[in-house]
Amino acid sequence: MTVTGILSNAFSKKPAEHHLLFLKWLSFTGVILFVAAVFWNQGLLKSLYASDISYISFLITILYFVASTICAVQIFLVSRELNETREINEILHQEENLQLIYNEKISGLKTKSGKSLPKCLLSDYIRDLLRSKTHTDNEPPALAKENHLFDAYIDQLRNRHDIGWFMADVMLKLGLLGTVIGFIMMLSSVTGISSFEPSMMQEVLINMSGGMRVALFTTLSGLIGSILVTIQFRLLDGGTENLHVQMVKIIEVEVASALSQKPGKGN
Repeated sequence: MTVTGILSNAFSKKPAEHHLLFLKWLSFTGVILFVAAVFWNQGLLKSLYASDISYISFLITILYFVASTICAVQIFLVSRELNETREINEILHQEENLQLIYNEKISGLKTKSGKSLPKCLLSDYIRDLLRSKTHTDNEPPALAKENHLFDAYIDQLRNRHDIGWFMADVMLKLGLLGTVIGFIMMLSSVTGISSFEPSMMQEVLINMSGGMRVALFTTLSGLIGSILVTIQFRLLDGGTENLHVQMVKIIEVEVASALSQKPGKGN
């Protein structure tokens, strides 16, 4: 689905079912880009990059865009998983006598009425439940609340977010590193004083102000970048938790009865 399609679905009767999570990220990123454009037009960002001779602020900016891109991809994937999970819930809820059939040839799931379940994290988990049930003399398998297989699926999804939290921490550490470098530059300008002539002191003050700018601007860049990345990945974690809850509800309410029956097998 394209960005245009996502935005058009936002004004439909059921916007919560059409990439609402991704739309929240787009709204947040739009505000950030607008503020950045205003700062650039006012010359604030130009002054920041020109004054930071350590280039740490520039590096932090690159890391921010990389982290934001990674977050955008992961948010879109989680948003798509939420849509497909809701679709599965509607399909299962419409079945009167729910029976799930696993087709080994296409590795897909179907209901007794012939409706195919969309391929997603939830359908993969249900498929593995059916396969484990077949391999254990058709005994009912453990469900989500006590199944280590379900925890493995959720952990696999959450582990993709670790790089974002790591990059947010790196940006904060780079800001602190810039602070140290700035103070070192200030001290190095003072240690080179051989006399207290006005011209010499003026040069020392210029060098000290340059070191102070490096310290302050890199600290500011690191703090702002880390906060913005943290907000984005917190939004991603919230979507993942929502997906977790939806999957547990569907498995415990809709799928539990189907797993207690003898599983069907596709041709």
